[in-house]
Amino acid sequence: MTTGRQPNEREGILVTGAMGRIFTAKLAPDAVYFYFEGHIEEEWFESTMTFANDVLRSGAARLYGDGGKWKTYASGYRGAWTTWFTKNRAKLTHTYLVAGSPVIRMGIQVVNLFATNAIHALAKSDELYRIMKKDVPRMREVAAEWPAEIATHIRGTGALYRTIV
Repeated sequence: MTTGRQPNEREGILVTGAMGRIFTAKLAPDAVYFYFEGHIEEEWFESTMTFANDVLRSGAARLYGDGGKWKTYASGYRGAWTTWFTKNRAKLTHTYLVAGSPVIRMGIQVVNLFATNAIHALAKSDELYRIMKKDVPRMREVAAEWPAEIATHIRGTGALYRTIV
């Protein structure tokens, strides 16, 4: 994300650090996509929830997260998620999140204890993209301006996408 610039819905928001990154973008007026990789820092939380918060101000939200490469998070990140999901649970149509790491699966369980099963954990990214393809038919078009290495799953140029079409 470029500092001092309004988030662009078409380009999404990319926050990177020494050990990880988060990308988020709107898929549809009520749908938001997240991509997590490596170690996630607590201070990234607010800036990467921009689109989700915007959608919730307008009504219900559908959230999709690919955490297949997400390994760990800073101690306060799960707390921020727990607070956010607890506060917004009633307005979430669904949240699907790929949890590739035992730490992330444990974090989802903690959030779900407080937020009444707000997050549906998936084991593999292909499950997520299969659901997204059904729920958001124009997702390939939406991903046109995303970082190439993230958009490959959506646009159909990556091996993962080809396996779910």
